[in-house]
Amino acid sequence: MIRMQGYTDKFTEATGIDVEWVTLEEYVLRQRVTTDITTKGVTFDIMTIGMYETPIWGANGWLVPLAGLL
Repeated sequence: MIRMQGYTDKFTEATGIDVEWVTLEEYVLRQRVTTDITTKGVTFDIMTIGMYETPIWGANGWLVPLAGLL
């Protein structure tokens, strides 16, 4: 996440979109992010996940590549 935060200014300059970073405790993060994804919520536009969630979310079609978005 720290690496991604380093690109915030470049992203904002290129797109005009302001980024608000939210950092949560791991157990809160899992609960809120999973709820948002499964209900097709709009709380988060982009999120980071761990190695535990990656194969599960990939199998459910919840992941999309970021290549070409910047």
